Amino acid sequence: FRKGVTLAHQGNCSTLADELCPNECSEEDKPVCGSDGNVYRSQCQMKKDTCGQKVVSVPLQHCRTTEKCNEVCGEQREFICGSDNKFYRNQCEMKRDNCGKHIYVVPIKRCLAGFMFRGCQKICPTYYDPICGTDRKTYSNDCFLEMENCRSRSLVSKRHHGKCGQPVNEAKNYIY
Repeated sequence: FRKGVTLAHQGNCSTLADELCPNECSEEDKPVCGSDGNVYRSQCQMKKDTCGQKVVSVPLQHCRTTEKCNEVCGEQREFICGSDNKFYRNQCEMKRDNCGKHIYVVPIKRCLAGFMFRGCQKICPTYYDPICGTDRKTYSNDCFLEMENCRSRSLVSKRHHGKCGQPVNEAKNYIY
């Protein structure tokens, strides 16, 4: 390599003709990794922010915050707390679910503190046993559904066991 020349990305080169630079971009959130090593909200945002710099999109694994975006995560449950104060089943899921965002692991007590509300002094266990509520939201377990009812003073009940939006296999009892 020559001094001052850096590798843009690995792979085939694309034609880098002068392009029209967008003035506005929608709020779509589809992270793109640029050949400059930065992550952009969308392809349009990258073109707008780097207009005239000949930056092209490269595979997500070339940017640190997007390297796990398409990762297939295992089922292991080692619950962690993200810097967004949300629980995640494991670090892989946290990185995948927050593609392009700088979310990192923080002490678990930070997330637990978020589940203690005035009049609702209860700390829910961290095991994952999804419950679909009548509000069509998925709760990590029965305790979190109860906590939401207490916190919001609503009457959400259990619609079915499992994540919302997934087919329900109801148990059948036959009497002969």
